[in-house]
Amino acid sequence: MRPTQSTTLPPELTQVKTMLSAQELDLLYTLARDRYTGHGEIVDGGAFLGGSTLALACGLRDNRAVADKDRRIHSYDLFVSDSFVSQFIDGYPEGTSTRPYYDGVIAPVASHVDVHQGDIANFPWPADRGIEILFIDVAKSWETNDYLLRQFFPRLLPGASVIQQDYHWPHTPWISITMELLADHATYLGSMPWATAHYRWERPLEPGELPARLRDLGAPRLLALANRAQVFERGSREWTAQQCNVVALCLSFGLVDEAAEIYDETLSVAPAWTADYFKYCPDLPVLA
Repeated sequence: MRPTQSTTLPPELTQVKTMLSAQELDLLYTLARDRYTGHGEIVDGGAFLGGSTLALACGLRDNRAVADKDRRIHSYDLFVSDSFVSQFIDGYPEGTSTRPYYDGVIAPVASHVDVHQGDIANFPWPADRGIEILFIDVAKSWETNDYLLRQFFPRLLPGASVIQQDYHWPHTPWISITMELLADHATYLGSMPWATAHYRWERPLEPGELPARLRDLGAPRLLALANRAQVFERGSREWTAQQCNVVALCLSFGLVDEAAEIYDETLSVAPAWTADYFKYCPDLPVLA
């Protein structure tokens, strides 16, 4: 559901320009309003035009249990216009800064937000600061995902919320692999449009528990984890996204024949989701 169609979101959130659904905005708003205790911080990893930031900040604004609300939300983005920005707002050609627009969006709740402009990998997380809400919409590569695992996941407090916004997207195999690797630490609470999976963090990571790089686990282990994550109804949007992620994983290791076989099955079972919705069409040989 689009934010403009919502009858439950705060009015300012129904008008925000965002790639998030009404359900995703409502999750962020509700977590910050009802679940956040103030014992840790809130991470807004991938702010885009401010939709996620505004949802979290409005929730914090309306949270009656937390007194200290100053700069408790840590928002990260490059704030550089790309091809997606023009789909939502005018006047920001590719390559220009979207920070002025973002600042206008969050202005009424800006006191709750500490903005970090630039590559998130340039902002180490303080070792002595716990995290209660970790929203991730910035894990667009293996390298960034590895950085998040090193810097942010070890700071999660028991009971924290982890929101993986790109889980059900067909170009991010590292996300489902990460959450399967962390299955003993995180409990899956559900999914929602457009691509979010939501978790509760149960217990801390031990030093040395994670590899320095996820790809160091090797193709067989990574494929096993990705396949273990495929628990969704066959032919559904979520199933299709995970199948495509397995295809992408195979291709990243040069397993072209395996990728072609999985893609052929996915396209035959869910052609509308694969070709029309996700427009997922990797460069693969045609199977006989």
